[in-house]
Amino acid sequence: MTNGKRDYKKEVAKYTSRPEVIRKRVEQNKARRMMEKAGKVHKGDGKDVDHTKPLSKGGKTTPGNRKNSKKQIIAKTYLFELFARNIRKSWIIWLAIT
Repeated sequence: MTNGKRDYKKEVAKYTSRPEVIRKRVEQNKARRMMEKAGKVHKGDGKDVDHTKPLSKGGKTTPGNRKNSKKQIIAKTYLFELFARNIRKSWIIWLAIT
């Protein structure tokens, strides 16, 4: 940090070069390639390849631990979480006012 400004490019480079992040990316790419080979997903089809048991919790890239989901579903979930957070924030503000 120089002159009070963050160097985001440097931060991203530092994060993406960490060994555990590299291993995770390799496993995710491997799962995507396996699903493409099985014919369940295709390039540009708008689907994500996900792991039933997350890699962070000890899951592996095996045929039984992969699933595909539409990005739209993930976006809806994300929007719902944002909506829920905003309701909580407004509720807390309302309680603080009264």
